[in-house]
Amino acid sequence: MHDRLTTRRRPTDDDDYDYFYDDYDYFCYYYYYYYYNYYYYYYYYYYYYYCYYYYYYYYHYYYYYYYYYYYYYYYYYYYYYYYYYYCYYYYDIFLHV
Repeated sequence: MHDRLTTRRRPTDDDDYDYFYDDYDYFCYYYYYYYYNYYYYYYYYYYYYYCYYYYYYYYHYYYYYYYYYYYYYYYYYYYYYYYYYYCYYYYDIFLHV
């Protein structure tokens, strides 16, 4: 029994032609599915990294100014919430593709 995902030889007289082309269609579908998943997870990872970056950046930025500029506390808190919502929005979109 050959590997149906890797064997790509032309059919011979002894082969079942329908099986060969079904095999090829399956291979294409499998490849497309794999590519789609890679594409999806790539963007999922990208936005996860993006969210983590802003979370880390604004958390420390806000933490620093909390002690020195109390007035900016609400300002940075607002931006923190905005980016949190932005991250959650993209997380929800890409999770339900």
